[in-house]
Amino acid sequence: MRSRLAAGLAVTVALGALAGCGGDDSFERARELRRRNAGADLEIAGIPEDGVLLGNTATLELSASRLRVVEPDGDTSGRTGHFVVFVDAEPVPVGAEVEPGEGVIEAFENPVRVTGLDAGSHEVSVVVADGAGRRMNDHLATATMQVKPPTLNASAPEKNEAGAPVAISIEVEGVQPAPAGPDTSGATGHFALFVNREPTAMGDPVPVERGVIHSADLVVNVPELGGGEHFVWVVLLKGDKTPFDPLVADKVVFEVASAPPPAEGAPAAEG
Repeated sequence: MRSRLAAGLAVTVALGALAGCGGDDSFERARELRRRNAGADLEIAGIPEDGVLLGNTATLELSASRLRVVEPDGDTSGRTGHFVVFVDAEPVPVGAEVEPGEGVIEAFENPVRVTGLDAGSHEVSVVVADGAGRRMNDHLATATMQVKPPTLNASAPEKNEAGAPVAISIEVEGVQPAPAGPDTSGATGHFALFVNREPTAMGDPVPVERGVIHSADLVVNVPELGGGEHFVWVVLLKGDKTPFDPLVADKVVFEVASAPPPAEGAPAAEG
């Protein structure tokens, strides 16, 4: 069996030979060879050896040789690309465009965080895609995770009316929702919603301040959001307002419509 170094040298020599043949056909063949080899030695790290995940968020550390990972920019040469993570979903075929959807994460930064996992077994598959969002080759990395309660899953309508509160729906398993109080056993808990901001550090009580909503309700309305894309982290807290450790959380992303401009000649709103 050839070493990785020898295999890499063989690819480099082949690319040089193809590029030196001249003509458009040689250029296309060289590009196709780059695409086929981009993302070789694709690997997933960050999952415990026994596959049992603590908490319901996974931090995946992805790596791939012969690939410069960048934000999708239209480049289809095979020189650059990005990762696509499929959670409990079948990867698209080689050459097919990656469609946004549940269980599909396009990632160009490392590590990749997977949130909102339900209790049970989950399959994770990782492929590489080019700047046009199409799967580049047949390289594939897979892993299996086992998640135990408590778990939390949050959702919101993808599109929301201008000026209307956005309803965040929350489902929990393995814990009884209850307001903040003396219970820190993990049997009860409430939620902190971080609106357009990252969660506070683990171990610290979550403050009551602008951009953070505390609630024990399973539907929480987030008001006063302008038009555009927004995100909300929902984090499970113990009675003393510290996060469950390991982290039990989910992240939702949604759109709010922009308010239409006032009609010409309409009276100004009274302040």
